[in-house]
Amino acid sequence: MADFNHITLSGRLTRDIELRTMKNGKNVALGSLAYNEPKLTPNGNWENHADFFDFVAFDTNTYEFAKKMASEVRKGEPVVISGKVSQRKYQNKEGQTVSVFEIIVRQFRKLAVPAKKPDTGFTNQTQDWSAAGTREQHQANLANANAPQTTNQAPLDPFADTGNTLDISDDDLPF
Repeated sequence: MADFNHITLSGRLTRDIELRTMKNGKNVALGSLAYNEPKLTPNGNWENHADFFDFVAFDTNTYEFAKKMASEVRKGEPVVISGKVSQRKYQNKEGQTVSVFEIIVRQFRKLAVPAKKPDTGFTNQTQDWSAAGTREQHQANLANANAPQTTNQAPLDPFADTGNTLDISDDDLPF
């Protein structure tokens, strides 16, 4: 069985994203996301319970992802982040080993809260970014990847109509 490490979280930023520059000149963005989940209390009332997740985003060789993330979202804004869970360990000042779990962000989406505009009414815009670039850049890459192939490969869709008929009798079916 192959291992799988993927997480997608939706919540609000607990602080402005901190942008740092690493020794290699690339940027790293550090932030924290609060996820609220309603829970039923013993007395029958619903209360929000918050979980907090630290996250890290890095610039890539071709796109300043961390810098873009830090410039686009602010404390309190709703976002969706997607990436992988990572664990790192370090020694604190007392010499104790500390273990930290973080989300390594590969994509994020800024969610807009409906806001009243004086001339147009309400708006609810979202913006997507990934470590590969903007949504438009990603869609262009997908369009190129999904362009028709010139080789004699079978179609990617196993249910696509290829014009060939299947010769199956009732005796061939297991039920």
